[in-house]
Amino acid sequence: MSRFLCCSLLVLACELQAEGLTEKQPSDNVASPVASDATSKTESPGSGTASTAIFDTKINSSAEDYAGGYVGLGVNVGVHETNAKVNKEFEAPTRFRATTFSGTVAFGFQQPVSGNFMIGFEVGADMGGTGKRARIGGNIRNNSAMMLAYRDDYSTKEGILRQMFDNIATSPDALGDDYPVVTLAGSHIINAGVYGRFVQAMRYFGGTSNFSIGNRNNFMTAPAGGGVFDGTYNANANAVFVDFIGERTAGNIRGLSGSNLQAGYAVMHEFIRSNFPTIADALGHMAERPMMAENPIAGPSVDPNGNVNNDGTVDVNGNVHWAVARELSRFFGGDYVIYEYENIGVNPAGRNIADLRREMEDLYNPDNSHIRPRLSAVEMRALSDFRSKTSFGICPYAAIKFGYFVNEINGLFYAKIGVTQLQGHVDVINDFIEKKDKFHTIAPLVVVGISKMLTQNCGVSIEVSHAPKTNKKLRDIEWKGYKVENNVGISKTDLRILVTYTF
Repeated sequence: MSRFLCCSLLVLACELQAEGLTEKQPSDNVASPVASDATSKTESPGSGTASTAIFDTKINSSAEDYAGGYVGLGVNVGVHETNAKVNKEFEAPTRFRATTFSGTVAFGFQQPVSGNFMIGFEVGADMGGTGKRARIGGNIRNNSAMMLAYRDDYSTKEGILRQMFDNIATSPDALGDDYPVVTLAGSHIINAGVYGRFVQAMRYFGGTSNFSIGNRNNFMTAPAGGGVFDGTYNANANAVFVDFIGERTAGNIRGLSGSNLQAGYAVMHEFIRSNFPTIADALGHMAERPMMAENPIAGPSVDPNGNVNNDGTVDVNGNVHWAVARELSRFFGGDYVIYEYENIGVNPAGRNIADLRREMEDLYNPDNSHIRPRLSAVEMRALSDFRSKTSFGICPYAAIKFGYFVNEINGLFYAKIGVTQLQGHVDVINDFIEKKDKFHTIAPLVVVGISKMLTQNCGVSIEVSHAPKTNKKLRDIEWKGYKVENNVGISKTDLRILVTYTF
């Protein structure tokens, strides 16, 4: 203990002596050996200045300690905002925020330029991050572009379906119910093969048969064959589907999908099943058993491959009885007061004929149908439940760095100005669709932060960065016949905590 006290007193005495001698000024004419001696002492290993250096630590740092190259590694907590213009169609907020977590890395160099001021540059990257999935749907606005586009699309397809059915029922080249067929018994007939293929085409629209069976022998895509009957109501064995629906209707169907008739049929297939489910059910099961006509005269039925069975009236020439044409004409013409399920060969068990009559009335009375969306409850819920998620990939940046060392806290305040590349992808999803689109966009970057040295080389930095909103046009979302614009504005704000090493 005594040795410790002695050493302490000795050090204190040396410091006081050095301070006193330094304060003395030599004369202008005579050199002072004391002053020379004092100067020598202050520079000696035992002087006060040297002792201060011995007890100094890196916690009491200076601007010089931050000079040079450095590397940083840490974590990044980000808050990004996505503004999706898809929401203008919904009664819902147009923007949402989400939090992301990721890593971050930085490489830089800085140098004092004047006093405590520093300047440098830095490059680095945020290593990704995925936010929560945010709901961007809501109740669809009645006057929204989406709803108007859907109604226009619906009206077009409904008109084609009505035109198709009406031509089958009334055209003299098809089933020709305008003619008194009852008085033409035995002559107003359909070729059995044509009848079977026609039934299969109807089943395709109803969803219980595939296109290849419905289109057997190019029945649905071949050119018109001259009508279902010839001029004397005799069966035309070469008749095709266009003879039933008419050339104009076929042209309108082609227009639904780039002049491709088969693709247009697929559109109508989906439309009928989605908007007229009871009619689709009737078409899908048509002639599964013999049709019951007056007197009564039966069928025949059609097997799953489109072949006519021997369970109904077929004449020696392979033609179907005229009453079949009459019943089909009544059905497709919307004569819902007369027909029953049995009249088109559908098993009535478990089916309500009133539902079928109501849908046929809606089809032939557009005021009852096209003025309102005909989406199912599930589809309407899906429309109001679009969800979006923005995920970031590696987002590099480059910036110029300006700093100022604050003596009172022994730390460096700094700011960075530069650019960053925001990149990643945006997912938009509901119960029916999932779309993913990438984005790559350059955005300005502003950063403020503080650094503190903990040891001679190691330190810690805390900073906040912000990349202002940048707009990106992504691919439109197409569903149910309309497009949803997918313009997004993305901004990104991050809190970074880095461990740094200066070398």
